[in-house]
Amino acid sequence: ENLANMLNNDWGQLNQVSFVYVALVLDVGGIDAATNRYIYRPRAGTTSPTGPNFTLSALPSVWRVQLGVRFEFCSAPD
Repeated sequence: ENLANMLNNDWGQLNQVSFVYVALVLDVGGIDAATNRYIYRPRAGTTSPTGPNFTLSALPSVWRVQLGVRFEFCSAPD
């Protein structure tokens, strides 16, 4: 399985967005006293929304091989 990852470690990797595909985009800055509404702003330290946080799912991202052996025992002829 996952032959591409056996050829190159960067191929065939499964990267997923953490925790049910949620990416933090905005902070709530408080409530505007004049309008009594929430004030939203981009995440602290950024000027635009941040991208999602991807994590590598290790088990499906590696290659593996399964081998099997079959033995048949026949009774001796009479």
